[in-house]
Amino acid sequence: MKVINTTQWKIHAGHLPEFLAAAGEYKKEHERLGAQVRMWVPLAGGQPNTVLYVIEHADIAAYGAFTKKLITDPQYQKAVKATQEQQRVNPIAEMTASTLLSEPWTPS
Repeated sequence: MKVINTTQWKIHAGHLPEFLAAAGEYKKEHERLGAQVRMWVPLAGGQPNTVLYVIEHADIAAYGAFTKKLITDPQYQKAVKATQEQQRVNPIAEMTASTLLSEPWTPS
């Protein structure tokens, strides 16, 4: 069953282009490490100025392997540290939710 990890981001006023550029760089990193990534914005309902960042995995084992890569990959860790410093100096967004989801099991 597929597994997705979602993070919802509230973008600070005027920072959407900057956030999307940064998220695009993370998308490249996540895909380099084996994940499929999509970003979503609300068209109706939901919260304004939000972006949902979704990382998809084939199953929970693939998610676990991906998580291990995130922790041990020097290039990814360097990107994380740079983002943390940038957010400390000039925050452009805040994470408002993070969820790990699975497709429901249904009997055949």
